[in-house]
Amino acid sequence: MDCSKLNPEEIVRQELVERMRSELGFNRQEVLIEKKLNQLPHLQGVSYLPNRRLDVVVMCRDIHPHHPFFPLLIIECKAEVLDEKAMRQVIGYNHFVNSFYISLACPGQIWTGWYSEKRGDYDFIKTLPHYDQLMEPICKSASNRQ
Repeated sequence: MDCSKLNPEEIVRQELVERMRSELGFNRQEVLIEKKLNQLPHLQGVSYLPNRRLDVVVMCRDIHPHHPFFPLLIIECKAEVLDEKAMRQVIGYNHFVNSFYISLACPGQIWTGWYSEKRGDYDFIKTLPHYDQLMEPICKSASNRQ
């Protein structure tokens, strides 16, 4: 890949997706790049969606009781240092998407968050966990529903 022809945000995205696949256990077929909200299967038929695009979305099978494919994780990639504005952007996207996890990535930094019902806000850590670590609480929750 000739990175000299890519913009800085695209370089962040390419490097992160490669790391997700090679080191963090994410399945190549589940990692989607630059998808509009209206292209996500679980949002088909929703009457109002903003015309927004997700940098990276990880879709998984059988993690939601009503949708066969559902977002596990959405990631917003930035060329500059992560800030409150970027955090509000990805949280705003997730208002529509309802992904289990959200992440923000920039060169050398990534934050991953999830909504805490107890706090009524997002909790963040400064890493992207392995795929299996993200799936573990979801699988436990699903087995408790059965």
